[in-house]
Amino acid sequence: MGWFRKKEAEVIRRGAEGVTEERKSLRFGGEKVEVRRVTEARAPAHNRRNDRKEPAKPAREAHTPTRRRVEEEVIIAPETGRKQMLVRVLPHQTQVVVLEGPVLVEHYVAGQDRSSLVGNIYLGKVRNVLPGMEAAFVDFGSNKNGVIYADDVQNSTVRGRHPRIEEALAEGEEFLVQVAKDAMGAKGARLTGIPSLAGRYLVLVPNSDSQGISRRLPDAERTRLREALDVVKPEGFGVIVRTAALHASAEEIASDIDRLVKSWKEIEQAATGGGAPRLIHEEPDLLTKVIREHFTGDFRRLLIDSSAAYEQVCNYLRATAPDLVAKVSVYAEEIGRQLRLRDIGGIIVIDFIDMEIEGNQQKVLRKLRETLAKDKTRTQVFDVSHLGLVEMTRKNVSAGLIESFSEPCTVCGGRGVILHEEAATHGIPVASALAQEDDYEI
Repeated sequence: MGWFRKKEAEVIRRGAEGVTEERKSLRFGGEKVEVRRVTEARAPAHNRRNDRKEPAKPAREAHTPTRRRVEEEVIIAPETGRKQMLVRVLPHQTQVVVLEGPVLVEHYVAGQDRSSLVGNIYLGKVRNVLPGMEAAFVDFGSNKNGVIYADDVQNSTVRGRHPRIEEALAEGEEFLVQVAKDAMGAKGARLTGIPSLAGRYLVLVPNSDSQGISRRLPDAERTRLREALDVVKPEGFGVIVRTAALHASAEEIASDIDRLVKSWKEIEQAATGGGAPRLIHEEPDLLTKVIREHFTGDFRRLLIDSSAAYEQVCNYLRATAPDLVAKVSVYAEEIGRQLRLRDIGGIIVIDFIDMEIEGNQQKVLRKLRETLAKDKTRTQVFDVSHLGLVEMTRKNVSAGLIESFSEPCTVCGGRGVILHEEAATHGIPVASALAQEDDYEI
């Protein structure tokens, strides 16, 4: 039975805080097996090696390289000039981009047919408890049940430890959950029972006493914000200060906290009465979330090509950061830019659809004239007609881009339609005339 002969463990590394790494070499079935163990020494132990006065092997002979823990350096992001945000609203999606000078650095897209559930709070019902996985499946109203793990359940400790999943939750139990990660593929959404509410300058964590400040902020700013939190932090709520709180006053921090505390009380009130699963609190759309997370004082401007989206953003900023409203503008300059870019000439008619307010018509007309004032080609813009049309002329100097990079269609001759002569001369239905003609390509 020499294979199982006990061999003294070799101490490879002893940490500064009493952590010891040991290694043994054993033989099983004719093969050598190396066993490695890391333990925390509770008390000094008797060592035969010390009795024999044999020197221990130096750490450099260890086969496994060790890694020294170093203090993480906090690097403050350098200031970026000419930083701007552009918003494009289409019928099927919304796009938000961030530019640093001429360079595109961030791009966010949200389609009308797919939206994220992250941040939404639901009243969920436990469907299955799996002690082996330390997890439970919760029905929160989605097509697939979400999963929540024991560490994400908000509960008091049991005998000085965090409770196991079967101690914290029971099948059929209803409780508040928040989506932490959207469902992907066959996996359901990741849920947490420790909800939080994101504001303009901070994140509020109910039923908690935690406090944190973004490490991306300078030390002096962190100290100032910590002193402000000592005054305005509410009892029974944790607070995590965001990077956007840079230069924010104590009054702005307090206002943000008051708004989030009010939202949480509304959530608690809405959750009473059962009826799970159902939605309790819904996060705002992509545009508002991006503005909340990213649009700060270091941006030069924010351009939006939709009047409705412009009003939405301005309303949010008036309530959270009034000093940033002046940086938000509606982009109406695209018409003039396209005329110059495509070198379009002749008589041009522009239809400002559903623009009935005369004041708005004059603002758009003035912006159009200001944009065309940069054009070297002579233009003339007339007033808005009773039908909401703007007539203008632009001198034809040379062929535009469409003429330079295209040719007329060989089928329709550039008209954009295909004329079926048989249908016109003999009254044959278009479908029948099409069947009689030869195959063609457009």
